[in-house]
Amino acid sequence: MPNQSILFFINEPGAANVIEPLIEKILLVQNTQIKIVVSRFVRKRFEKYFKDIIDDNIFFSSKHLELKQFKLIISGASFPPEKEIRLWKEAKNNNIPSIAILDQWMHYRERFCLPGKKNALHLPSIIGIMDDFGKKEMLDGGFPENILKLSGHPYLESIVSSSINHSQKNNAFTNILFLAEPRHLGKALGYNEHSILEYLIRSIQDVYADQTVRLTCKLHPRHEADVFDCYKNEFKNIDLIINTDGEMKSLILENDIITGMSSVSLIEAALIQKPIISIQIGLNTTDPFLFSRANIHPAARCYNDLTAQFTNITLGKHHLDWKIPAGLSTKFHDFIIQKFLT
Repeated sequence: MPNQSILFFINEPGAANVIEPLIEKILLVQNTQIKIVVSRFVRKRFEKYFKDIIDDNIFFSSKHLELKQFKLIISGASFPPEKEIRLWKEAKNNNIPSIAILDQWMHYRERFCLPGKKNALHLPSIIGIMDDFGKKEMLDGGFPENILKLSGHPYLESIVSSSINHSQKNNAFTNILFLAEPRHLGKALGYNEHSILEYLIRSIQDVYADQTVRLTCKLHPRHEADVFDCYKNEFKNIDLIINTDGEMKSLILENDIITGMSSVSLIEAALIQKPIISIQIGLNTTDPFLFSRANIHPAARCYNDLTAQFTNITLGKHHLDWKIPAGLSTKFHDFIIQKFLT
């Protein structure tokens, strides 16, 4: 078998979650070379595999991308997607197949359109979509069926297969995690991480009036470290902790209630039976969170919803049962290897 080279581009931690297991499998394929282009948000994660990691800003600074040596291009599907779209376009111009693997059930068109040009889809050769629900939504959104391939979500599948259940009983639920997302940088939803955090703090004060609560705000890699410093030392019964680089799985396990907007880590938490609250007060467009959009678990759309969900959790009335289909990612990885590398 001749030597064959694959280029990976990974721009976000979410994309890393679904692409890293594929890289590990391809590393075992004989006569296959891997080059990897990464952003600063995920560089450290891949240094254990590769010494010659390519910085994305350097790679994309060229007038024409150096792609002719590659047999296959694999990327995530970021939001916004300018770099991925350029990569797919130049791959097509060089007759190189490209694969984009999604990691979230939201903003499908925005991941394949240039900003302000939502009517024009820019597509790779194949799109990996997590499950049938996501595939149906993409078809409803105008994506061609022939390029959609079920890809699973290896990170979430691994949580299910570990059989870990950390549900709490007889718990005061006073350790709360807030998953901050940089909504101020992207699509206008009617809220952002600042407005949601303010509602969260207010509801904690109301529901936990006589208790001290530890509230940990986990920042997204795109956040500046001081983004929430203005809230420190402001509330008597809230011990606010700003976490910039904690490992997500550990943070979820250490806390009693996991809150956020539409982070995939809310789904991760639900899979191990942690109580979750998707806070979307002010939402004025399509709901970005899988569970509320699919009628699995409602988002808190107003302040009364939020306090009611907190109260129900503290009373032990929280239940959510959802499992991602098992084995889809393995089938998808086998498909890629058999189609392109054997």
